[in-house]
Amino acid sequence: MKKRLLFLVVFLVLFTFAGCGKKENLSEEKLQSDVEYYKKQNTLLKEKNIKLRNELKMLKDMEKEEDEGEEQKANNFEDYVDIRFPVDGKKYKADGSKFYEDRFCSVEIKEPITLISKGQDYFEIENGNTVYAVRSERKINKGIIYTNISPYIEEITVD
Repeated sequence: MKKRLLFLVVFLVLFTFAGCGKKENLSEEKLQSDVEYYKKQNTLLKEKNIKLRNELKMLKDMEKEEDEGEEQKANNFEDYVDIRFPVDGKKYKADGSKFYEDRFCSVEIKEPITLISKGQDYFEIENGNTVYAVRSERKINKGIIYTNISPYIEEITVD
């Protein structure tokens, strides 16, 4: 019986130690798989970072192009004003017309208006109304002001 008990104790001790060794191997294997997992995650994050940087660069380039486009639009507007409303050094008036700051004719200009060009233009706005544009001495919007009736422009003469 003592031999059996001794054999059982030795067997249990060996079995316990054998089980502990496998646990160490398992934990080493788990650590190794965790290391591989985190390496893959690191690689994926680096790739994502590169992709996001490229997208950011593209967005900045697009924004720069838009800014250049806005500058071009401003230049186009200035060219349009200079061609359509040429300044000849004379002063003009349009008696009987109410002038407005915006093309929708919603903000009336109360002060007297002196025009610096005989040129005028007209266009239809979204609500179907026709609006007329003329060039004044005002510094806002390159001097362009609006009216909802065709203005009769005449030169101001000094008597």
